[in-house]
Amino acid sequence: MLKIFDRKMDYASLSVFAGFVYWMLGDYYTNWLQPPPGVSHKAWVPIFCEIPSNYLDIRVAGRNLITTVADWLCEKHNSSVSGVYPTLKDVYHVIRSKKYPAVSHLARYQETILNRLEGLLAVFGDHICSQRRLDWNIFHNTNWAISLYGIPTDYQNLFITVTTAKILVYRMANNLRSSGLVDLLVFDEGSTMFRKWYESREGTYLLTDYLAKCREFGIGFVIGTQTLSNLADSVLANTSIKILVGGAGLGADYNIFASATGMTPEQTEFIKRFTMPGQAYGKDPRYPYPFTLEVPRIA
Repeated sequence: MLKIFDRKMDYASLSVFAGFVYWMLGDYYTNWLQPPPGVSHKAWVPIFCEIPSNYLDIRVAGRNLITTVADWLCEKHNSSVSGVYPTLKDVYHVIRSKKYPAVSHLARYQETILNRLEGLLAVFGDHICSQRRLDWNIFHNTNWAISLYGIPTDYQNLFITVTTAKILVYRMANNLRSSGLVDLLVFDEGSTMFRKWYESREGTYLLTDYLAKCREFGIGFVIGTQTLSNLADSVLANTSIKILVGGAGLGADYNIFASATGMTPEQTEFIKRFTMPGQAYGKDPRYPYPFTLEVPRIA
C-alpha cells in the first residue's frame, strides 16, 4: 500500500485513480496520543514523546514531564478499556495548571513545554487532537497521500514521523512480518528529515532506527532528495536501490553516490557528464554492477 506525504501537492493527480485517497490536512483528523491497535498506551506514549522531543528541541527532562502527564491522563480515563484517549490539548492544560516555584527547574521545563505545545496546536489544532475514531483497517489498508502544503517544514517533518511511527509500531507490535513488500512510504525532500548534522549531533533517532528494521516487516521507503551531501549516512547505508537522475548540482554528491554504489573512478567521471533530463544511473543489488537507464517523462 502506498503511503505518501506530499509537501508540494505533486501527488494530487493520483486522486483520479479508484481506491486512492488524497487528503487535504483540513479533512484529516486523528489523535496523536492514541496508540495503534494492539499497542498499549504504556508502550506508545514514550515512543510518541520522543518524536516532538527531537523536532521541537525538548530535552529529556521536559519529555519525561509530558510522558508522565499523558500516562496519568490515560489512567484517569481508563483508556485501555474505554477507548477514550486524552489529547495533546489535555496534556497542555494539565501542565499549564501546575504551580512550580519560579526559580525551579520544573518551572523552566513547564515554560518550554507550553511554548512548544502552543506552537504545535496553533498549526495543527484539532487535526491531531480529535476524538473522532480513525478506522485503522481502512487507514492501513488503503493507498493514500496527505497534503502538508503550507505547513512549516519542521512541523511537516514532525507530522510525517508521528504518522510513520504509528504504522511501523503497529506492524512490529503485532508481529506482522513479511518477506514481501506490504507498505511503501514515500518521502519527498528527504534531506530535510534525515539530516546528517542532526544524526551526528543526536546519534540514532527514531526514523533512522526504524529504517534499519522495516524490511523485516514488509515496509519499504522511497526517499527523494536533491542533494546527498546533507543526507544522513544511515539512510544511504540502509537503502538498497539507489538512483541518480539528471545529475547532481554539487560535485561532492557524485563522489558520495559513487562510493555508495561501488563505482570505479572512470564511471564516476562518466556520470558527471550524464546530466540530461531523464538520464539516470542506478545500482540494484539484484545486478552485480551499476548501470545506466532512462526515466520516461509522463505528462
